[in-house]
Amino acid sequence: MTPENKCPSCGRANVPDALECENCSYPLNLSAPPVAPAAPAAPAAGPMSSEPIEPASAPEPAAAPAPAPAAPRPADPSVRGVDPNIRRMRPVRPRAAQTAAEKLQFQLWLVLGGFAVLLVMYTAFQGFQKNNNAQPKIEGANEEMEHAATMARNELAKDSTNVNARIMLANILYDTANWSEAIIHYKSALRSDSTRVTTLVDLGVCYFNLGDPEDAIEKFQTALRHEPNHPVALFNMGVVRESQNKLDEALQWYAKAQGAGGPEGLQQSLAEAIQRTKAKQSGGGAPGGMGGR
Repeated sequence: MTPENKCPSCGRANVPDALECENCSYPLNLSAPPVAPAAPAAPAAGPMSSEPIEPASAPEPAAAPAPAPAAPRPADPSVRGVDPNIRRMRPVRPRAAQTAAEKLQFQLWLVLGGFAVLLVMYTAFQGFQKNNNAQPKIEGANEEMEHAATMARNELAKDSTNVNARIMLANILYDTANWSEAIIHYKSALRSDSTRVTTLVDLGVCYFNLGDPEDAIEKFQTALRHEPNHPVALFNMGVVRESQNKLDEALQWYAKAQGAGGPEGLQQSLAEAIQRTKAKQSGGGAPGGMGGR
């Protein structure tokens, strides 16, 4: 049988010596015919089958399903310049609940802190008042008197109705011949306690020294209504009458003062006043001074 010259391109059978395929003009006898696939090896043992055995093709591997695309996260309008799909959120940590003891401790610290603040503010305010309310100096007062006056003023700053502090300040003003200021404080003390006989007498002396004998007499008489035998008030009544040239009446008051007794210094002043008044009755003698405190 004549071998066929089969075209490897279209499969047409050509004459053996044909140089090209009559059907598709593919060059022949220039390349080896394609090699047929090798038949699979027969099984080593087992009964033979009259049916031809077709080679079993290897199953193609199943394609893995493509992963579904992740749904994009909604954009957060509060975050700018950051891709919301890659934004990471910090985990929220629950806050530990306060115990009753912790709450009580916090409240105590709060109260103590407020008290400390108020104390500091009060101290600062007191210092400000002390530095900015400088107390005036008393004319004619020495250091001891100034110290006593400062103490009296401090007490009056705490309680303006303190009669003893008021009289203390008035007495310092009296002793330094600041009569007008002394009158203010004596009158304030008497408004709180009108039975202070010595204060009434000292107030009358202040009026007399300022040239007001009638107000002086009124204060001495008020004192004598409370204490009829007050020797200083009796003596001062005599001084006022002597200054008014009522010498007979003055001697009467002096005599009453001698009979009421009194300190040694007053008795000496009385003796001088009686001698002076009698000298005036004879046409001579100098004016006398009042007694007080």
